[in-house]
Amino acid sequence: MNFNEQIQQIEQGTPYKSMFCDWFCTRKQLEKQGKTNLSRTKYLLETWGIDLGKVKVYFKNNFPVEGDLYDRIYIENIDNQEQYMTVTPRYGHKGENYTKCEVWFHTTNEEIYFDNWLTFKKKASTMKEQVRERLGL
Repeated sequence: MNFNEQIQQIEQGTPYKSMFCDWFCTRKQLEKQGKTNLSRTKYLLETWGIDLGKVKVYFKNNFPVEGDLYDRIYIENIDNQEQYMTVTPRYGHKGENYTKCEVWFHTTNEEIYFDNWLTFKKKASTMKEQVRERLGL
């Protein structure tokens, strides 16, 4: 199922938890996070000119031993199921990158960190060509 179809299912009443492959938070929090993650993902893909019908998206709620619960957004190529990228709006592991926004391009095995989600969101529109090149689009 591609991202357009996933969005349609949510709009027709499918719970946001259907977008998660794993979670450790309450169901109420999961729905809230799902709504936020869906909005963030749609914004990024549309900003970068990536066809929503050519990707699949899923979320994972992570529970580190040391740190805070946090979500990851996985974006993969619908044709071959290869991971394009992982976006972590707020990294939860204690350490150097704690609370930063992480973007990991699986195609080039490159990680980029931003101070936070808002900093990344502002920068995202200037990254269109860079992102498309890294994803081989």
